Amino acid sequence: MDAEPSFHPEPVMTEEPSGRRALGSLIGSDAGGAALSRTSVIPTRSVVCHVCGRVSEVPAAALSAHCIHCRVHLAMGDVSLFPGSSKTRVYTQGDVTIHPNAVLSHLDIHCHNLLMKGTASGNFVCSGVLDIHSKTAVSGAVRAHTLRLREKSHAVFRKAVMVHNAVIEGTLEGKLEATGSITVAETGVFLGDVKAGALTVRPGGVHRGHLPRQ
Repeated sequence: MDAEPSFHPEPVMTEEPSGRRALGSLIGSDAGGAALSRTSVIPTRSVVCHVCGRVSEVPAAALSAHCIHCRVHLAMGDVSLFPGSSKTRVYTQGDVTIHPNAVLSHLDIHCHNLLMKGTASGNFVCSGVLDIHSKTAVSGAVRAHTLRLREKSHAVFRKAVMVHNAVIEGTLEGKLEATGSITVAETGVFLGDVKAGALTVRPGGVHRGHLPRQ
């Protein structure tokens, strides 16, 4: 039987240490021949923990994370509530949408932005914007960075609403406390006491209630 031919690869000789030329070809070189390093930066966003109230930086694309302070689990996804939904408790760092024709009560929602196009009542805590497009009556506690009532909306709040800023284009009934400013637009009607850094009522807008002197 003939012997199988042997394989003898020819070595490739270079003047540089192994790997340096390959690495340079991948990441590029500057004018002097030095390798350019490329650092991948992962986008992040700030989230407020619903338990300890402190801020954590988490990857922007994450679907869940943990608070770096108290280690509680943080859901990150968006949530939609449709007519007939049985879900009453929603804790997420994402956005929540209550869809048109939904009539929901006894809700407990902690989220970033809350878009309300249906009727909903309960407790709402938003680190972003509470954006109301509908007619609704809210019996629970409400806190948001920004409250916005759209034109033709009508919201009745049984408890004082705590916000940083508010823009009222529709009708709001209830007490409003703002650390920043409140603006009643030309189409806005605000019926209730107010405590704010600044209150602006545009021509055509209406405010009836007590405003403490600064």
